Amino acid sequence: MRILIIALGTRGDVQPMLALGLALQQRGHPVTLLVSSNFQAWVESFGLQVAIARVDIQQLMLSDQGNDWVKHGANPMKQMQAMRRLLAQHALTMIEDAWQAAQDCDVLISSFTSDTFAVTLAEVLGLVHISAPLQPAMLATRSGPSSVAPLLKTMIAGLIIGLGA
Repeated sequence: MRILIIALGTRGDVQPMLALGLALQQRGHPVTLLVSSNFQAWVESFGLQVAIARVDIQQLMLSDQGNDWVKHGANPMKQMQAMRRLLAQHALTMIEDAWQAAQDCDVLISSFTSDTFAVTLAEVLGLVHISAPLQPAMLATRSGPSSVAPLLKTMIAGLIIGLGA
């Protein structure tokens, strides 16, 4: 099975997905990681294929908008507003890059930074989707409520369906 791992984020998001990719590759699966260009040489040094994402989340998090999102971590409403502003500028580019990278794969693995669009992307392309969360679940459980990320799913699903048209 050809596997695409969407590893958009900072090193804390990319490194665990790199480890997962290596384990899958050792089991005989061709693996590609979708990462920003600042991680390309590092990922390739481990022998994995790379698809380049045009949005550099690590750089984005250092920007005024990224700092605004982090600053409001204790206030979900303000954090959601800051996240919406970031997504208004960058979501379509992230989705387009994942769409292109997913064209020749059988399995799509995503996490927090991409689950909101990867589920729909996999469904539209007829791929198996696996969520590999690196932080608390986005789905409510008996242990507590989910994060606010699922609220974005409807908006992002429309963007993906537009790509397939």
